[in-house]
Amino acid sequence: MKRPTNLDTATRESMRRRIYNFIASQGRQGATCDEVEVALEMRHQSVSSIMCSMKKGKPFIRHGTRMKRGKFQEMYRPTRSRRNAGVWVAMDRRI
Repeated sequence: MKRPTNLDTATRESMRRRIYNFIASQGRQGATCDEVEVALEMRHQSVSSIMCSMKKGKPFIRHGTRMKRGKFQEMYRPTRSRRNAGVWVAMDRRI
């Protein structure tokens, strides 16, 4: 019997596209995991899991596009719980 928390491949792929397209729509400003969760009304466990797996395939960069003294500088923004979270930017337009 399938565990109810497991997502089938089609559902996971649909969620992956929604997440990526939302981040791509934010342009160079990007989005934190928390911002994706709020905007798409998705659970943290689903969003963070999918973003982590997408990161391995390199469709994102952790926002390091800003150069400071010849080095990449990561960008952070506060979450709803006032903790700093890394900002993710899509490398390509939309998928």
